[in-house]
Amino acid sequence: MSNQWFCAERLPLDVNLAPVINALRARAIPCWVSEEAGRQCIWLQAQAHLPILAEILQAAGRGELEVDSELEIDSKPAPMPRVAKARQWPPVTLCLLVLSALGALLVEFDQGSTIAQLTFTEARVRGNALYFSDLASALEQGQWWRLLTPMFLHFDFFHLLFNSLWVWEFGRRIELQRSGLWLISLTLFASLGANFMQYAMSGPSLFGGMSGVLYGYVGYILVWARLWPAKSFGVAPGILGFMLIWLVLCFTGAVDTFIDGEVANGAHLGGLLGGLLFGFLDVLRAKLLARN
Repeated sequence: MSNQWFCAERLPLDVNLAPVINALRARAIPCWVSEEAGRQCIWLQAQAHLPILAEILQAAGRGELEVDSELEIDSKPAPMPRVAKARQWPPVTLCLLVLSALGALLVEFDQGSTIAQLTFTEARVRGNALYFSDLASALEQGQWWRLLTPMFLHFDFFHLLFNSLWVWEFGRRIELQRSGLWLISLTLFASLGANFMQYAMSGPSLFGGMSGVLYGYVGYILVWARLWPAKSFGVAPGILGFMLIWLVLCFTGAVDTFIDGEVANGAHLGGLLGGLLFGFLDVLRAKLLARN
């Protein structure tokens, strides 16, 4: 049994959760309620209690539960447990931000030797030109880390800042509601999709950044918001819409006129598709477990 709190269910604010919490407490199941992004979140400590919660919610929907006035929930927000407070600083999300900052420092101060080991394909400087090997030769030499490491390379402060803000906004929500291991899995999956798509669209070239990964987060959140809104991540539809509009705008080439270089549009698209696929499989898995 896990001792980490997680948000097991999100419900509208007008749903009376008092009988639900009473029923959980009657079964000696630790629980509490918070309000997040305009919804009520029921927090539990063990995945094993999810079927019990689902059963109680179904009974509440049929009007079979009664409110015990002595146990009724306070109208004030419940105090957050110490464990939950600590998890508001999600370690995996913070680690991704730190690695991104280190990657930006490498780009800024390294002479090129270290960066060349982190690009998707091997890069070599000859005179004033930059030459790249193909992916097959890099993999033949066992350089498998190249499939992932470009996500940590950022080429200017704005690039780092923009990506970091959105990675924090989306990654933190996913980690707190799922787990750090889940966020790592999604990050790796989205990074692979982003890097391969960028390579397929532009060939051997210099690209990097967390933007492909954060579009993987967008895709993942979009699927949950569409297929299972009650368990979505509380991201406003307008924010998700902005991210999709930004993706399309970047494809037009308009953004390239304001930056030094070109936007890695293939990485954005590949990350988004990877996140959509990861999200669909995750929702399918969750619904199959809920039926059993």
